[in-house]
Amino acid sequence: MATKMCHINRSSVEDISRFSGIDDRDARKLIDYRESHGPLKDWSELEEIGGFDKSAVNKLKSECDLD
Repeated sequence: MATKMCHINRSSVEDISRFSGIDDRDARKLIDYRESHGPLKDWSELEEIGGFDKSAVNKLKSECDLD
């Protein structure tokens, strides 16, 4: 199994915004959501945050894990 490049529940705004299609504002929304709701348990939670279309979610899923 390949090692993932990031861990979405531990990554910073800078780490998350490195991915194509995700800007600093959307990365900040993810961090804010994580801080108020706890770690993401499922990728579908990104839909609750907004700013993450299917392409962005798939990109994150392919290069990150939920750790």
